[in-house]
Amino acid sequence: MGATKPSMEQMPPMPEISAGDDVAKLLERYLANARAFTLGEPSADERFLRAVEWLMEVPSSRGGDARRELVSFAAALAVEGKTLAPGMNERLDAALAKLLAR
Repeated sequence: MGATKPSMEQMPPMPEISAGDDVAKLLERYLANARAFTLGEPSADERFLRAVEWLMEVPSSRGGDARRELVSFAAALAVEGKTLAPGMNERLDAALAKLLAR
């Protein structure tokens, strides 16, 4: 018998997106929620975070790691006087663009 392929995680419910949202606004929203998650704040929008991570093909078991990595990257940029912006993470940008297209 051949090995079975792992099942693809089910698509999470997609969050509401405002008509005026663009990739930059969604990036800001994702970073704010990832930061809240990292700090253990109950205000983190888990649904939004998971939807973006699903579009990036991040397994749910690695969602927290992905959030911490992004927050750490943003903090490192801040030390250099820079901010996280579209174009700095192609995979995240692509996921946010997909979310806008839904």
